[in-house]
Amino acid sequence: MFDVSLYSNRYFEIISKYRQKLLEKGANTIATLPRNFKSRPSYDGVNQVNTTDFFEVLSSCGLHIIKEDASLICRFIDKTGSNMLNFEEFLFALRGRPNEERQNVIDYVYSIFDKEHTGVADANEMRKVFNCQKHPKFKMGKLSESQMFYLYMKNFNNQVKMTVTKKEWDDYYAGLSLAIDNDNHFCSLLKNQFKLE
Repeated sequence: MFDVSLYSNRYFEIISKYRQKLLEKGANTIATLPRNFKSRPSYDGVNQVNTTDFFEVLSSCGLHIIKEDASLICRFIDKTGSNMLNFEEFLFALRGRPNEERQNVIDYVYSIFDKEHTGVADANEMRKVFNCQKHPKFKMGKLSESQMFYLYMKNFNNQVKMTVTKKEWDDYYAGLSLAIDNDNHFCSLLKNQFKLE
């Protein structure tokens, strides 16, 4: 029988090591992991994929996990021995939660697009105030505003749709938050993205 408590310190050391490697790949890498897991054929519609898909997603981000570490990760997040891994648990260990100040801004900006508090925001409303003026690809004329917005929406779901759920929003910005050290900078970036500052 695998005793989780005996190996929990080692598990979190492993997660910390790979977190740093993912951060080195760029700010969006961790932020888009939920979308990538959900795009896999074995996705159960809730929060699990099979072992093969789980490690293929990480490998596609340039993260090659050694066999010993992979084995321990599997034991921690495959609670039933079913070969299905709970990627939500992995993501939570990887990125944690944004602090209260950041989460308040994440919630505030989302509420502007979800006025009825349904947990579903209208992307058409986002598009009206989306700000990509400072993005290098826009400034250099490589991408139009419409193309920039399309790429932004792909952060939430591989099938670009015209809604964003609160969960998709929180997942994305929790990952992005991890890559930005300064609270004021993070909050300002998010507000500026929608011309709120």
